[in-house]
Amino acid sequence: MFHTIEDVIATLLTIMDSARLCVLLNICRLVILEWYNEEETKELRESVEKEILRWPQVTSKKMFGCPCYLANGKMFAGLVTKGIVITKLNSLEKEEIQKTHEIKPFVTGRRIIKKWVRINLDPKNLEKILPFVKKSYERALTL
Repeated sequence: MFHTIEDVIATLLTIMDSARLCVLLNICRLVILEWYNEEETKELRESVEKEILRWPQVTSKKMFGCPCYLANGKMFAGLVTKGIVITKLNSLEKEEIQKTHEIKPFVTGRRIIKKWVRINLDPKNLEKILPFVKKSYERALTL
């Protein structure tokens, strides 16, 4: 069993040369950063948290390596690199938001969560999305 990343690297070095290992590690790094990169998303995270952490019963927690926001323990939104994921919209709300924003499903590895909406978002445009985040929050409170 591996106890540290060094153990994993040492084992991998026994079965592949260092050049291939570097390529593999860079691929892994890109996959992880695809979900959330704080450096690229800090301004958005700060803007989101300034607003929604004031709402009653909201907590934050890292899930999938991303900052996520919960109401009564139910996730209603999360951040990904340069974007937001909204988890509790109904089909009419998804259609409404799609009129002004390109939406994508949330992809985790090989799994696609079609019920969740992923939106690339500039922090300056957060106000346009907040009503939908609020609807997701309100729905989470009822669960």
